[in-house]
Amino acid sequence: MNQYPGFKQLFGSKADSADGVIIDRAADGSLRSRSTWDKRRRVFAFRHAMTQAQYDGLLDFYDAHRGTDAEFDFVWAADKRTYRCIFTAPPKEEVIEKSGDSLVFFVSVALSEV
Repeated sequence: MNQYPGFKQLFGSKADSADGVIIDRAADGSLRSRSTWDKRRRVFAFRHAMTQAQYDGLLDFYDAHRGTDAEFDFVWAADKRTYRCIFTAPPKEEVIEKSGDSLVFFVSVALSEV
């Protein structure tokens, strides 16, 4: 199984839970809920600081693992647990520094546990 690259996850990265529960109202106004899957899952939004070469490597990994059939293992730095995930969006970059011909990026990544 493929492993998400081990880039450092920056402070402010987040992990939330999604439970697949949909709550709505019936025609008579009573509250109803239904579950669209069997258990709670994790949703991750995190950032890396990386060089152009590291970012290119991340984009190559994304291209090889985009889509719902392209699962990979991801280690969440906060709890050191491994989660089976997919990308929920392409990585997004923000240039934070230019030194000569080199760029340094903040890169935002969004994953969801399968």
